[in-house]
Amino acid sequence: MRTIIITGMICLLIGCTNGFDLKKSGKVSRTAVELIKQGKYSELDKMYSDDFKNSESKEAREAKFTKIFHAVGEIKNIELQDSANIKLNANDEVVYKYKIMCAKINVVGYFTIKEENGNYLISGINIEQEK
Repeated sequence: MRTIIITGMICLLIGCTNGFDLKKSGKVSRTAVELIKQGKYSELDKMYSDDFKNSESKEAREAKFTKIFHAVGEIKNIELQDSANIKLNANDEVVYKYKIMCAKINVVGYFTIKEENGNYLISGINIEQEK
């Protein structure tokens, strides 16, 4: 039953995305999550939008990931929770929500993907403690 509901939601989103490719944006979010799980934070830099990349140094962002995942423990499992089509600054963006199960506590990761110059890139990552 849950699969039917999720499939229906994806079909609804595809119909409302005005050319935004959910398959490509979904692949970007999944790749980012896997790189984080593997601790390969430096490889994420090539996946960032220009604005996100320029918002802080690569070293500062990698230090944040290291600090967060040291505190929450080793990542045990990651599950896509939901996605929602949002519109910010006249640009279509999709937010993918992942439940990240870790050794010490679980967290939720929100990965915002946008199209920039024909490429699907990360325009934001927010990781917070699961409520």
